Amino acid sequence: MKNNIMSILFLCVILSCSTEKVPSSTASLEIDSSKLSKENVYPVYDSLEMIKLAQGDKERTWKTHSYINENIKYPLEAKEKGVEGSVMIRYQVLADSTVKIKVVNGIGYGCDEEAERVLREALLYHFDLEFVNTIVLTSVTFRLN
Repeated sequence: MKNNIMSILFLCVILSCSTEKVPSSTASLEIDSSKLSKENVYPVYDSLEMIKLAQGDKERTWKTHSYINENIKYPLEAKEKGVEGSVMIRYQVLADSTVKIKVVNGIGYGCDEEAERVLREALLYHFDLEFVNTIVLTSVTFRLN
């Protein structure tokens, strides 16, 4: 038993003294800038610029929600069946002005499509936006009066 313990300790010491090089976590990375794509270069904002953009975004968000509330049309099928609820939507606005909209959690009966339509219309056609890469999760609520 004593020999087994001594053998295990000896083996641990030998293995821990290995001369194998372990990569450093502070290794430098060199990038050849001539190989970078010039067409997909987007601005990088510092924290002060981000605060300024965020303040502008609050106003845009308010305008977008106001536009949606004024222009949404309750789908006839949903109205007839008494369907109410919220459509959860994730949308991505890219710096090149591309807008990608995806219904994350819908309620059906035409409400998902109407929420997507009015949001796309609000984002693309009614506001003078400075496009930056953005992903937003929002909801559009349908309620019968």
